[in-house]
Amino acid sequence: MGRMQPTDRDFLVQRLHETRDAFLASFQGVSEEQACFKPAPDRWSICDCVEHMAVAETGLFRQLSENSVPAEAPPASREREVAILNSNGGNRDQKARAPERACPTGRFGSLAEAAKQFTAARGRTIDYIIACDDDLRMRTTAHPLIGPMNCMELLAFIIVHPLRHAQQVREIKQSAGYPGTLHTASK
Repeated sequence: MGRMQPTDRDFLVQRLHETRDAFLASFQGVSEEQACFKPAPDRWSICDCVEHMAVAETGLFRQLSENSVPAEAPPASREREVAILNSNGGNRDQKARAPERACPTGRFGSLAEAAKQFTAARGRTIDYIIACDDDLRMRTTAHPLIGPMNCMELLAFIIVHPLRHAQQVREIKQSAGYPGTLHTASK
C-alpha cells in the first residue's frame, strides 16, 4: 500500500484548520438566545448547526479511521476528490437532508458545549491525519448519503463540510426575527 505524501499531509492539515476556524468564526459572539433562534419551525438554529457538525465530524471520522478497507485498485481519477475540495461545502440552494443519526437533538445543551465538541472532534481528525502514513486514496469507505468513496474523497468532504454550515449560520443571522437585529421592511 502507498504512503501519504508529506505535501498532501501539510495541505490537508492546513485545510482542516482553515475550515474549522471559518466555521467557529461564523458564530463567534452569538448569544445563547441568538443560538436558539430558528428562522422557521422546521429549520435549524445556529446551535443545531454546531451540534450537527460535532456529531457528523465524529461519525465521518469513524468511517475514515475505523470503517475503511484496502482498495482493490487506485482510483481511476482524482476528479471527484478535487470537485469536493473545490465545492466550498456545496451549494446551499440544493437542500441536503442530514442522516438521522447526525440530526440535532439538543444533546449538548448549549452553543458553547456544542462548539467544544466540534473542536474536539476536528482535533481528532487533524491528529489522525498528522500521524497517518497510509495513502488514503488506497482505502475505501462510505459516506452515509453519497455512498462508496475512497478515504481521500471522504476526507475532502470532512474538510469542506463546515463551510456549508458556516453559510447556513450566516443565513440564519440574516433571517427576519433574528434576535438583536433590526430588519426593516423594504418599501
